[in-house]
Amino acid sequence: MKKSLIITVGIVLLIIIAGLYLFTRSNKGEEIVVKINRLQKEIVVAKDKLDKENKKLEAMGNDLRNSFPFAASVQDQMKKATEIVKQTDFMFTNASGLNPELIIKNLLNSVHINNERKEINLFLLEWQKKMDILSLQTIDITEGEKIKQEVETIKTFLEDLSQLIGNLTVENSGFSQFQINTYSSQLPPIGAINEVLASLQNAIENSNSQTSSNSSTIVSSEEIITQGEVVADIQTQVVSLEEQLVEAQGGLPPPVLPPVEVIPTNPGLDIDVRTIDRSKYQGIIIQPGPPRLIEGSNQY
Repeated sequence: MKKSLIITVGIVLLIIIAGLYLFTRSNKGEEIVVKINRLQKEIVVAKDKLDKENKKLEAMGNDLRNSFPFAASVQDQMKKATEIVKQTDFMFTNASGLNPELIIKNLLNSVHINNERKEINLFLLEWQKKMDILSLQTIDITEGEKIKQEVETIKTFLEDLSQLIGNLTVENSGFSQFQINTYSSQLPPIGAINEVLASLQNAIENSNSQTSSNSSTIVSSEEIITQGEVVADIQTQVVSLEEQLVEAQGGLPPPVLPPVEVIPTNPGLDIDVRTIDRSKYQGIIIQPGPPRLIEGSNQY
């Protein structure tokens, strides 16, 4: 009788414990579902806000560029010229460094071309300091003329390099004719740098009629930097909410969903997450990467 009572009490206790466990687990599951729903709504709101603030930032950048058309044009041509130089990187070791060297050794003009590329690397590094949005207000006609002269140096470098490749033979290079032809075809055309020079010259000639718009600046650089910080803060919020959602969803078993057709998004519309540096905001002006004058390094 006593043994039977003990068994009965044990069964009752097990039932009570199981009931409490199921009740607690059920409540916890409901809490997680509520949290997931809340986070999903907050993410939608935050992303909508991020989209609006991004559009506002883009509009402000366009207003500033329109207020300084000469400087904006010069920056655009600096970017194009930099990209043209980068197209010759394959011909050098340490292409963007302090001591670039042609991959073809012991040629008559190789030292001269190496020195030309080194000079170009030095002023490209200076260009990078003039490519942020704050520099729009500092690039004047004198600066534009200087940059045009530096682009002339790039043109001379391209002509010399093209001539050197054109004079290569199997005997003096150690390469096959196929390799020589490949090198020649990969060089940027001289016409590309001529277009940059023509655009700079046109901007300089038209600068007198453009400078009058500077006095009617709609937005300041500082306002754009502040707006960039607003965008960065919202982006941080979105990332944090998404991390919380992933964590919350980990507390529930994965749902069984019917198969769906996945439509890839347009990669060209993806937002690049950046950290806003107040000293040099670069979210509006697209910039090439700077040459790094460090021995043995090559960013590209």
